[in-house]
Amino acid sequence: MEKNKKTKKELIVPEHIDKFFQDVKKDAINKITKKDKDDNVLGPLLAFYSKEKGNGIVVIEGLTSETDKEMIFEKMGEKALQEVKDIEAICFIAEGWGSRVKQEDYDKGNYVMPSKSPERIEVLAVSAVDMNGFSKNYMAVIEKKGKEVVLNEDTFKEANDDNWSKKGDKQKHRLLDAFIRGYWKEYLKSNY
Repeated sequence: MEKNKKTKKELIVPEHIDKFFQDVKKDAINKITKKDKDDNVLGPLLAFYSKEKGNGIVVIEGLTSETDKEMIFEKMGEKALQEVKDIEAICFIAEGWGSRVKQEDYDKGNYVMPSKSPERIEVLAVSAVDMNGFSKNYMAVIEKKGKEVVLNEDTFKEANDDNWSKKGDKQKHRLLDAFIRGYWKEYLKSNY
């Protein structure tokens, strides 16, 4: 056996946090693929993992393209510290529109919002961040084949993380970062 060969996948977050992400992802996939496509959309939902309270889910109402989502998530982070205290990780689950944009176009702001794009696709997104800034993502295109709803993961293969990555290594989590910012802001206010 080679000296440097790894026999087990190395996690940079605790195993229970990875399991939390896998459970939330599995539940979201089940909800999407089992529902009648004429039903309302899934979410958006915010799931959290707490040592004290275990897994919890919060349904987020009133999020539209016109609302200040970052402010809402920051306030949710503040409230979470008051009510839950020891959150270790959060996970955002949403069904919505997606589109492909070249990175340079995105960076320059030269793109159309997915909801207004004629080439939009319906997607399921599950994004998680632990309180140390490690993140993990899952995205899939929602397709209807006859009466069956299926998820096509191929379109977003490069976005789906097999491993947790340090914030900034891959995708930005604007809303989850706002939640964490609110959480730590409230923590500092409460403790100092």
